Amino acid sequence: MEYIFVLIIVLCVTAYICYPFIIGNTNTVFFNENIKGYTEAKKSKLEILEDDKLELYSAIKEIDFDYGMGKLSEQDYKELRNEYLHKASLILKEIEKHSVQGTEEAKDRLEEEIMRAKHEIRTAEDEIEIEIKKKREKKDLT
Repeated sequence: MEYIFVLIIVLCVTAYICYPFIIGNTNTVFFNENIKGYTEAKKSKLEILEDDKLELYSAIKEIDFDYGMGKLSEQDYKELRNEYLHKASLILKEIEKHSVQGTEEAKDRLEEEIMRAKHEIRTAEDEIEIEIKKKREKKDLT
């Protein structure tokens, strides 16, 4: 009887330990290829352009290194370098455009806030003037 009880406990423990390996969890994904798309969706356009710029600079350095090591012919080196430099210049223009737009938008928002604050100050000053006039009128009546 004792052997059966020990056998049942051993089987239960073994089943408990082996259950995740036998059944498996299809919902668990350790390496999701969609993570890059998810993080890029969270980034602003300017951040994505900055990342692209850094990748291109890295590629240009790698091409320079490969050419220096003799892995690339001079013609391939010039073609690749010119191509990457062209792409980098386009990205730099985009970054500048977005930076200027962001600056202009920030200036517009700042001007709106200043106008709103001036309006609120004027309203407060008007209320103060009204109160002063009322007190003067009361003082004149007495």
